[in-house]
Amino acid sequence: MNTRSLNTLLLASLLAVAPALAAEDGPAASPEKMQLAAARRKAAAEPEVVAASQQHRADKALAEKARSDYQAARKKADASESEYKKLFDEALAKADPEAPALVKKEKDAFRERMAKARASKKSADKDSEDDGDAR
Repeated sequence: MNTRSLNTLLLASLLAVAPALAAEDGPAASPEKMQLAAARRKAAAEPEVVAASQQHRADKALAEKARSDYQAARKKADASESEYKKLFDEALAKADPEAPALVKKEKDAFRERMAKARASKKSADKDSEDDGDAR
């Protein structure tokens, strides 16, 4: 059974069930509501709408697959990066036993500079907000 015949079958079954669902609303169902439901059924049965709906589902499935592939690729890349860093650090320690201490010192200095830069940016943003309020 191809997709088109399956969708046609689904649409036909939905159209068959729709009056029963509308009847569940009971006598309180307004004529406007019934008119709108009929218009929606008619619009859903249009070939262009059915085709667009199928395309939407296909595109959504493709996007979900791409997202899943992206996540798998990111995990693989992260694992590769971790392995690279570990092997590089081991090789660096072999090449120069003092190198790991120097790297740690360099990283700590960088973190300290970044913390100072963030603090000065926050204070500058706060000062500019205060200046903007004074106007």
